Amino acid sequence: MLTMATSLKARAMLTLAYGCGLRAGEVVRLRAGDIDSEQMIIRVVQSKGRKDRHVMLPPEVVDLLRQWWKAPADKRDAGVVPEQRWLFPVALIINR
Repeated sequence: MLTMATSLKARAMLTLAYGCGLRAGEVVRLRAGDIDSEQMIIRVVQSKGRKDRHVMLPPEVVDLLRQWWKAPADKRDAGVVPEQRWLFPVALIINR
């Protein structure tokens, strides 16, 4: 399933969910500052039961996240401190 992802963003999100045991809601709420590549952990803020937790970060996932992070930043992230940037920003689409 992971190899069938059509984009780097989708592959990174699915790999995080599967490889780190994260829920979908946890993946979309991750910020760059939540990733600690030195200690190889992810800090999940306000997880199930409104509790923070830490999960292990496999080296393969770190490499994939680095590829994703090097992708061009969205223009909405121009004035945001890098540690506070969402890892996977979602564009709001409004049909008019």
